[in-house]
Amino acid sequence: FILSAIELILQYLLHEDYFSIMALLVWLYLILALRRVYQNGWMKTIFKSLSILFLYTICIGVVTGIMFIWVIEAG
Repeated sequence: FILSAIELILQYLLHEDYFSIMALLVWLYLILALRRVYQNGWMKTIFKSLSILFLYTICIGVVTGIMFIWVIEAG
């Protein structure tokens, strides 16, 4: 949430989009947190983080698709 707030402030002040940089920082933080908590090797940790991000993307896609269909049928 702090990174999102920083990104919004930078976007407002500098009129630039920093979403991709902040997304990369969040992914790096996820990798470091998983490594610290589960104490696995780097490759296993990176695989876990990519799996989590992949499943999260699928969930967002399904919810977005359902909302799209719901809006089309409601209109």
